[in-house]
Order: sequence, then structure tokens, then C-alpha cells
Amino acid sequence: MTERFHGAVVWAGLHPDHQAEIGAVALELISAWWMQEQSADRSTDPLFRAAEAADYLLINELRQAVVDAVPMADFNAADGNPKMPSRLGQFCRKCGCTQEDGCANGCWWVEDDLCSSCAKEAAR
Repeated sequence: MTERFHGAVVWAGLHPDHQAEIGAVALELISAWWMQEQSADRSTDPLFRAAEAADYLLINELRQAVVDAVPMADFNAADGNPKMPSRLGQFCRKCGCTQEDGCANGCWWVEDDLCSSCAKEAAR
């Protein structure tokens, strides 16, 4: 089973200055996404274009704020592989499908980390 990254645990251990920076940038990013969603006409709305620029800028700022606050080793499991975000929920160990992004022909969980499509293929 893939080890999980628990953002709430890491967040609780951050210095308040890092929490403030990451939180502020995350809220700004949501503001940019909201502006994009509310755009009446993406091809002519100057606010949409500006929001796209903000989106790019803020994603990079958020990444840098996190890199400055959290050792990258915290994102890796003991075996060196990346940890899976804990909020994702179940995902298939063979194909990577999730509850929100199932297999093209549909699937269900036959084990905590194996979907029915992959279980059928393995049985062949």
C-alpha cells in the first residue's frame, strides 16, 4: 500500500510565518480561479486574461512557498517513492483509477487498492 502524505499534519508543524505565506498565496490563487470561472467571454474579457496570468504566477509562488517551508523529503516515503495525497481516497495500484476517475468501461473496488478492471486482467 502506498504511503500517504497528510497535509494537515505537516501544516500543523509549520511555523506560523510559513502558514501565513502559504495560506495567503493559496487564497489569491483561488481568487484567480474564481475570476476565470466568472468570465463572461474568455476570448475578449481582459479580466480573464489577467486571471490566467495570476494563475500561472500564483501556482509558482505557492510551490516556492511550500518548498521553502517543507523539506521535500517529507513528500517521500521511507522507500524513496512519493507519498500519495491523503485526500485523494482510494486509487488502484495497477492503473491509478480513483473514485472520481474510474476506468473507461466502469469499475468498482475488489480490494482497497485494486479495481475490478485490473483484477479481471490479472485473472486472465
